[in-house]
Amino acid sequence: MEFFRRAVNTDKLAHAYLFLGPQGLGKTLLAKNLAKFLNCENPVMQDNRKVDCCDLCNSCHKIEGRNHPDIHWLEPAGRANKISIDNIRSVQKEISLKAYEGKWKVFIILEAQKMTEQAANCLLKTLEEPPGSSLIILSAEGLSGLLPTIVSRCQLIKFYPLKYEILKDQDALLKKNRLIERVRQPGGGGGASYDIFNIKDKKELSAQIAYLLNWFRDILIFKAGLSASFIINADRLKGIKSESRYWDFEDLEKILTRIDEADTLIKQNVNPKIALEVMLQGLEKCNMK
Repeated sequence: MEFFRRAVNTDKLAHAYLFLGPQGLGKTLLAKNLAKFLNCENPVMQDNRKVDCCDLCNSCHKIEGRNHPDIHWLEPAGRANKISIDNIRSVQKEISLKAYEGKWKVFIILEAQKMTEQAANCLLKTLEEPPGSSLIILSAEGLSGLLPTIVSRCQLIKFYPLKYEILKDQDALLKKNRLIERVRQPGGGGGASYDIFNIKDKKELSAQIAYLLNWFRDILIFKAGLSASFIINADRLKGIKSESRYWDFEDLEKILTRIDEADTLIKQNVNPKIALEVMLQGLEKCNMK
């Protein structure tokens, strides 16, 4: 939540976020708490900064009960268990209106990967020209089923069973860069195998997979022409710029999906050697196009 506290207090909140990760890690809870934080009537203040919602006011109670008129929840429904184009059209209609009670209108789309193709294309139009004082939060377990153009227009927040802070120490930075160097060269034939990962330390392995996910996500963000402020690997901006011309959106979607699938399989106790080899083979196919 500290990330969002800083964003709100410095007026740098993005118009759309994609919360990505397995179920049970607090994606929905964070979306709800962010909606409270933005609309709280009596926020907790410290050094002239908003640091928390009060959780006691009328607005906080309504958001908790999912009956606040400015907080809209969408999730798959019906026989097909999908989010339909009519659902997204209702978002388009509501987002164009002023807030009824709160300061912000917040649209929380759960299991966003279950949008129909028509619904996803409809949402894309809204993401391209978002109105002020409105926030869209998409939540999904993985990138599979999401349009790469939608992913590129959202700031991605990855959820892990263990929380990893932004890299601060030099040793971690060197480890990240060393791993990226081994797998990043498009068309280079690669040759990387699972032994470049620390499969004996689950915490370290999860962090290594996150390095790769963020690297290719950064390339996608840059290629889509979004602000450099969205890029995580700011220390490698030159390399991101250089490599973005090698990849198309379809390849980047496949790569991000492969990495995310490997991460999920390993967390499900699949042999990490097998999961990583499958992931690297998928990356190599895109490299050799």
